[in-house]
Amino acid sequence: MGVESDFQSMDQHLSKALSRLPVKLAKILSFRYGLGNAKRHDHDETAKKLNITMEQAVELESKAVRKLRHPRLSKPLVQTFDRLNDKIWMNISEKINDFNSVVLRKNYSTETARKLPGEILLVMQCIYGGIESWLSSHACETDVAWFHSDRSNDFIIEICSKMKQIDREPFFPIPVGFFLDRFQLDFNVLGLLIILDQNQLDFYQGHIAPRPLSSLDMRAIRIHLLLLYQHPGTMVDFDQIIHAYNDLYLDDELTLSILRSTVETKTNLFRLTGDGRCCATGSVDDIEPYDQMNENSGSEEKKRPYIFTRPWSETKAGILVKEILEAKGICRRKDILLSFQEKTGHRYTAFEYDVPVVSAVLYSDPDIVELAPSIYGLKSKLRKQAPEASDLLLSNRDCRKYVTRRYAGEPMNTFPLWTAAMEFKWCMWLERKMLGMKNDGSKRYYHQHRSYQKLLESLLCVSDPDQWPIEENEKTIWRFRKQAWGIYHYRIQIPDDIWKNMSSLQDLFTVGNLAKQLGYMNCLRTNQALAISRISSPTAVKTLSLLIILEMLSPAENWQKMHHIGDRMDERLLSMIREIRKKGFLHWDDYIGRSLREDIQKMEGTKNIGWVDEKMIKCISRELSGKPVSCHNMDKKSENKEKIENNKQSVIKSQLRKKIPKQLELAF
Repeated sequence: MGVESDFQSMDQHLSKALSRLPVKLAKILSFRYGLGNAKRHDHDETAKKLNITMEQAVELESKAVRKLRHPRLSKPLVQTFDRLNDKIWMNISEKINDFNSVVLRKNYSTETARKLPGEILLVMQCIYGGIESWLSSHACETDVAWFHSDRSNDFIIEICSKMKQIDREPFFPIPVGFFLDRFQLDFNVLGLLIILDQNQLDFYQGHIAPRPLSSLDMRAIRIHLLLLYQHPGTMVDFDQIIHAYNDLYLDDELTLSILRSTVETKTNLFRLTGDGRCCATGSVDDIEPYDQMNENSGSEEKKRPYIFTRPWSETKAGILVKEILEAKGICRRKDILLSFQEKTGHRYTAFEYDVPVVSAVLYSDPDIVELAPSIYGLKSKLRKQAPEASDLLLSNRDCRKYVTRRYAGEPMNTFPLWTAAMEFKWCMWLERKMLGMKNDGSKRYYHQHRSYQKLLESLLCVSDPDQWPIEENEKTIWRFRKQAWGIYHYRIQIPDDIWKNMSSLQDLFTVGNLAKQLGYMNCLRTNQALAISRISSPTAVKTLSLLIILEMLSPAENWQKMHHIGDRMDERLLSMIREIRKKGFLHWDDYIGRSLREDIQKMEGTKNIGWVDEKMIKCISRELSGKPVSCHNMDKKSENKEKIENNKQSVIKSQLRKKIPKQLELAF
């Protein structure tokens, strides 16, 4: 009742003071502060209401407040306002418990303004100059917040300072009881300290740990609870801990290396021996009175208090992907996706075999490295795991990916696992596969043996035995094999209907600009730039052929090989950039597009430009001019010329193989 009367008294004094101001100044304050439960207006809205400029509204408000500060008007306001200080603090502060409360600096001005009537805000502005000055006058102030506590202000600030100096990785997580003893605290003040620590700490089933909870801290809490409740004061074998942990938790996998790392890092929670055993420090009395702070307490944890459910609200996809790579080591993308869905219980959206959020993590996280196409690992563990991981690449699919990309001119170091040693390992693996096959005369044997043979010959075609980490006499043998057997078998014929739906001029610019940056271009890079899902697709032919005709690229031996930068690349790109600056886009029907089309049409009737023959030039020219021409009538002899040549080379090299001494046929 006293508070309401104090507010009414202050309101009366404020109304009397406003009545002594000029009408225009009183209106300004009424609009700005929403007096009498009216809507509050910003300066722009106030200016429109009074038909003045915003600058004038700001100036008039300042003038009105200055007049209210005159001692004759402000003295009765101060006397009544001081009696409202405690009530105001209760309205605007966050109550932690009966003894502690706080106002955070983050968004304090807008949030506080919503909680207080306009009359209070106006008097606060008049007497103290604003909310911040009033808070600093009536509460203890830190960089994070203003607070009231039952403990002395100096004590709270001193503890906050000590908490900031702690090395948090080995110190946390820590049982709440240990923490209170360490700093001589009571539980009431702990919530305030966590808020003043910028909410970087939180409660996790009787433990305090940094938030968001890391994988290391989560495992430490889980293992600590398991040992406290099921093996109190007992040294337990690592194997037994791993078995019990993996039986309890499907969302995480504990391995020996992860367990060792956890107990060796979190020395405040565990004591260990040199023979692979450890026990938990402390007792359940240090955590049981405080485990109600856990967000999941009250369900499964009450039945089995040693279970700690992962706080999903703090768990990001990146953390889960790293957990998988940490536990499994280097692994394939499909295995990561399957493990991720098992861990999360399908909480994330998935499209067939792809989880978009996982793809985003694998693509963008700086701690995750793509070691070979669709094979990933953690950068921190790359040196230890890389030698073993090379066995993952011993498959037809991975070897063929390497061969096709190397044939297209991609450097060997495109991926960390693509090395000279891996080339040799693939050759040996393929040779063992062929020698180990049992010839039963079946078609299956013939096709499989021929498949391995083609892959080996194609691999030899793109390999460089001089770089292999083997003895010189072995290099000599493999050089001869490369010379005798090396032929590329994965050339793709260009489909007749490829010229329909010609590449846009914007696509041409995109690929040309990328080629300028790389210093070369090939079909793989072209398809990646155009977001073609199958990067070896002949779709790249359309764009590559246009770039060759326009002399932006130099023609290669065939469309699957590397193309170097052409003489007119800079000139063409510059003209396209000028067009983009003027209009924001490129189109074949614009000035630059018409100019390029004319240059292409002038080429019609010319002889072949590398692999781009006159039939292709004619199809491109007619398609761009709006008169599409079918390429089905292309000369079959020229169309199959390359295929015939390849068959001849294959026959010659198979004859050479028969002449190779028998000792060269052995595996090395």
